[in-house]
Amino acid sequence: MTRYLEDPPKDVESAILDARKAGARLLSDGHYSDAFQTYRHVYQLMLEKQPPNRRWHKGELLHNMGLAWLKSRVWDTGLQYTLMAFIEDSLTCGETYPNVFDELWKPAAQNLRLCGYSGDELRSMAEKIRATLERTTPIQDPDTLYSAGRYQQRVRAAVGLLENLPNSDPPLPFVGPPASPSLDIGDQVRTASDLLGHLEQMKGPIATLGSLVGVGMAVVGFLAPVLGFVAAGLVVGGVALIAVSVGLFYLWTRPANPR
Repeated sequence: MTRYLEDPPKDVESAILDARKAGARLLSDGHYSDAFQTYRHVYQLMLEKQPPNRRWHKGELLHNMGLAWLKSRVWDTGLQYTLMAFIEDSLTCGETYPNVFDELWKPAAQNLRLCGYSGDELRSMAEKIRATLERTTPIQDPDTLYSAGRYQQRVRAAVGLLENLPNSDPPLPFVGPPASPSLDIGDQVRTASDLLGHLEQMKGPIATLGSLVGVGMAVVGFLAPVLGFVAAGLVVGGVALIAVSVGLFYLWTRPANPR
């Protein structure tokens, strides 16, 4: 059950949708700076309008802001916003699905992998981010955690790696669905987890039912030969009764011998 997360109002949702469409066109046309400003405008709007002690998920906008800079090969700024998107994803997924690390498969995490971050590193980051959910107030701006952590040092190391790549072979940023809660592999994992949880609660009745079924099968297995003999006896008796009936009928209908 979520503590701080809630859906933004319809006017903000409409602004996000408009930015998504306009930004996608700008990214496709190579106008990366304009795309960044399009997403950034709505992101600032969300920061300003969030109610006290509540937060709205802003991962999609942050991911796309980072994507615009990564496509421009401005690695440090691109990684900064991509990491902020990952922080936002971890906060949201941690509240929504505490036992499923869905954020490890979101677009922000995919981009970080392409920029040199390992799966274990991302998992460790996610665990530390989720630990902040125990605070008495929500983290409305992911930059709060980004600035307080050691992310900048790690960004510098990643930038050094990216800058040494040949110009003919730049990393290809992951272009996928928005980094907001969505139906993806996490839902299948969640469904399996929920099913196992229900089975765990039902293990007593399931065990009892299994025992009854087993006893029933054993009884049927024991009676099968006996029932087979009984059925065979009935068949034989029936054939004999038919033969006797035919014989009596024949004797009864046979004409009398003349004297």
